[in-house]
This record gives sequence, structure tokens and C-alpha cells, in this order.
Amino acid sequence: MAFEGMDVSQVNGIMVQVQNLYNESSQQLATLNQAIRTSIGATAAGWAGQDAASFLGSWESEFYPPLLNAINALQGVHQTLSREVSQQATASTT
Repeated sequence: MAFEGMDVSQVNGIMVQVQNLYNESSQQLATLNQAIRTSIGATAAGWAGQDAASFLGSWESEFYPPLLNAINALQGVHQTLSREVSQQATASTT
């Protein structure tokens, strides 16, 4: 018969990994976003001009939002796992 249920310690380990990935990704994206906003644009020394403005517009409307959504989805994964672990713990004690 195949195992059915949850090994809470294994799932807790996955939760830690997901939370760490969220934290690291959030920090990396914030750092990248800040670098882009300060280095690219009309008042930036790194890249200015029409192409820079076009890229910055694309970053803000096309590139940055899905990256942020993916990172925020990690929080959803963590919350779902946390809820499932809590439900398993409750089921195991009753």
C-alpha cells in the first residue's frame, strides 16, 4: 500500500526553502529595481536618452510586474503549505 498523508517535518523543510527563496528573491529584485531606477533615465549617468527611457518604461510596465508577481506567489505557496501543515497536525492529534 502506498503512503498517504504528510510527513510534516519534510513539508516544514520545504516551507523553509520557499520562505528563504522569497526573502532572497525579494531582496535581489529590490536591489535590481533600485539600480535600474537610479542608473537609467533622464537624470541618470549610466544610461540616458530615448532608448533608456523606452527601456525604463518597459521595465516598469512589462518586466518588473511579473517578476514581482512571481516572488509574491512564493508567499502564497508558503501560506498554503503552512495551512496544510496545520491541518495535518490537527488531524494527527484527533
